[in-house]
Amino acid sequence: MWTKIAEGIIKYRLIFLILIALSTAYMLSISGKAEMSYDYLRIIPAEDEDMVYLTEFKKKFGEDGNMIIVGVQDPNIFKLETFNKYKALTDSLAANEGISEVLSLSRIKSIQMNDSLKNFELRPLFPDKISSQSQLDSCIKLFNDQKIYNGQFYNEKSGALLFVVSIKKQYVNTARRQAIVYEIINACNKFTKSSNIKIHFAGIPYVRSVMAEEVKGELRVFLALSAIVSALVLMFFFRSFMAVFVPMLLVGITVIWTLGTLHLFHYKITLLTGLIPSLVVITGIPNFIYLFNKYHQEFRRDRNKIQAITSIIKSIGFVSFLTNATTAVGFFVLINNDVAMLKEFGIIASINIMVAFVISMIFIPAVLAYLPEPTEKDMRHLDFNFLSAIQDWLHNVTLYHRKTVYVLSIIVSIISVVGIYKIRTISYMLDDVPDKLTLKSDLRFFEQNFKGIMPLEFVVDTKKTNGARKLSNLRKIAELETFLNEQKEISTPVSINTFLKGATQAYFDGDTTQYRLPSSSEAPFILKHFKKGKSSQTQTLMRSFVDSTGRYIRVSCKVADIGSEKLAILMDSIIKPKMNEIFQDTDISVRTTGTTLLFMKGNNMLINSLNSSILQSILFCTFLMALLFSSFRMIVISLIPNIIPLLITAAIMGFFNIPLKPSTAIIFSIVFGITVDNTIHYLAKYRYEIFHHKLSIQEAVLLSLRETGASQIYTSIVLFFGFIIYIASSFGGTIALGLLTSITLFTALIINLTLLPCLVWNFDRGRKEKDFDSFIEHFEDFYYEDEDEDIDIKQLEVSFANKK
Repeated sequence: MWTKIAEGIIKYRLIFLILIALSTAYMLSISGKAEMSYDYLRIIPAEDEDMVYLTEFKKKFGEDGNMIIVGVQDPNIFKLETFNKYKALTDSLAANEGISEVLSLSRIKSIQMNDSLKNFELRPLFPDKISSQSQLDSCIKLFNDQKIYNGQFYNEKSGALLFVVSIKKQYVNTARRQAIVYEIINACNKFTKSSNIKIHFAGIPYVRSVMAEEVKGELRVFLALSAIVSALVLMFFFRSFMAVFVPMLLVGITVIWTLGTLHLFHYKITLLTGLIPSLVVITGIPNFIYLFNKYHQEFRRDRNKIQAITSIIKSIGFVSFLTNATTAVGFFVLINNDVAMLKEFGIIASINIMVAFVISMIFIPAVLAYLPEPTEKDMRHLDFNFLSAIQDWLHNVTLYHRKTVYVLSIIVSIISVVGIYKIRTISYMLDDVPDKLTLKSDLRFFEQNFKGIMPLEFVVDTKKTNGARKLSNLRKIAELETFLNEQKEISTPVSINTFLKGATQAYFDGDTTQYRLPSSSEAPFILKHFKKGKSSQTQTLMRSFVDSTGRYIRVSCKVADIGSEKLAILMDSIIKPKMNEIFQDTDISVRTTGTTLLFMKGNNMLINSLNSSILQSILFCTFLMALLFSSFRMIVISLIPNIIPLLITAAIMGFFNIPLKPSTAIIFSIVFGITVDNTIHYLAKYRYEIFHHKLSIQEAVLLSLRETGASQIYTSIVLFFGFIIYIASSFGGTIALGLLTSITLFTALIINLTLLPCLVWNFDRGRKEKDFDSFIEHFEDFYYEDEDEDIDIKQLEVSFANKK
């Protein structure tokens, strides 16, 4: 089969190159249409029970993740000139067509009793224009008397002040949100410039917008870095301009295909998919290295360019297909879960790895056919002294130090197992956020002054229509609110009780001592006044906390970003038992929801999916090895050198307190698919020498090590430096991905060059299992075809000469 493929590629090389050029031109035309993702909950499947509940919650009460919080802490804010600027800022933002509401001290409204209409009204505390400091001081005193706002907008002890900007629902998960966020930032920056007061930002729309811009920037940076690093490494090894130019041209083609594929599948650029172009560059370069290295070996032997080109396709075409397939599988297994973000990453990465393989198997031989014959200068990399020294050392290890290799491997494995038990699973809402973006320092500002800003919602089901009017239910909810307010990680709850207490205070002419739930005798009058006038401002406000049937009551809080571990303890071991205690003698049930809890659940789903993916990747490679080598011994021998590097990486995470989270869990399935490539190349060559050249086990082990060792070293060095560039990222997860992947690839190279030959030497029988033919033995041209079907080289050479 590969003989015919080789003949076809050489014979119709011009047609193939034209087809590649035309298809790439089409992909280029659509690649610029790939869009950024602005949806922050794509981790959770739409049909997930908790996601469905959150969607229903939003229909009842409105969005919980559409707010940007802006904070300041400066005594000058309460000086007339500065406060007027502050008020002008909030008023201008409220006029923005993409903003539904701005809640701030300067725009605050108090609940007041209208005796003539017998209802409650919301009236501004601050006039449109404040003309004197005394007027401002009076308004601030009135605000402090409104107990309904305690802890919500102003921290009297620290002097910190905040306002909340709500983005309209239709813009929350769109590109328009990005523009709105930056309009808010620019307006606030102008205020800072004119008042010299620092502003702090928080809120999910703000975080996601800033992160999306950072992802977009890093996509370009790492794509350029991966190409530069690959080019430098290739130049170092091959010392030839064409050995750099050809793969860089190939890199450009595959990157265009990657971005075009994203658009074709209607996927958007996320933190994960944004890495794919540079990943395809890194994983695609080894194809060139194996082909180019083999091309020079074959040409030096026969001094026939066409023969050398066809030989590389025949000799390593199928094994390259297998190695690319295993790398693609490392990504493809990610689609076998319900996490949309992982599915998209797995699909696009695996498709484009195989696209890069197909294009390289056509493009490189076709281009080589048009290039001049390589000179001795071009092939001098085959005689690198340092490679010869390394190969001599590896031969010495395999011949005389196998026991030492086994002992060291066992010791390292035992230590690794100990380290694995030290791994913690923990994630934060602002996990891996770059420090340079000040997001974390701003978050700490809000946590120190307002306990937190991450949405946490409680939905109380009274089980009866208009159960929200029943005073006994409201008192039970008040117990829950008191308990929540005592938790240092949770902000002051807001619910219908908050407004009823404020109404009671207003009912008694603003007496601060009367901020409480109404008594049984007072309740009918106060609730009646709230109900009266369905179009009133109070009714609009109440719809955010009680559903249209009066059955469900919303208790809204904010929580600090304490991490998934502590949040789980807080919810499961502290809050839920207390809720059960409070409502145990009632029909009332309470359910927690909100963006924060869904985010944490999403991270847990990601980690579980990724853990499952590595098992699937290992099972697939086990199945592949069984087909290839038809020997249980060979399966075990092939898996050991690839599992130990994963153990070492996991141990490093445990010993150095690197938590298991989505950005680190994804490493294992990806790396396993890459590292097994070297094993396949080595064992394929070894088995060929055993069955076709009838060498002894020892001869085949050493010859295979010398034949494949150089390419293993070349490709591993390219991969190492290709991944290590990610440590220049601003994102902690990307840094961890780059560092840990590089470490794993480096250890895998050492183990494949030392432990693997030793295991084969001592434990392989050198024959196939009875009554079972291995898949590899049906490919007679798997590595060489010296005695088998030949291509008509003379005909191809004549054809080539005529075209020149």
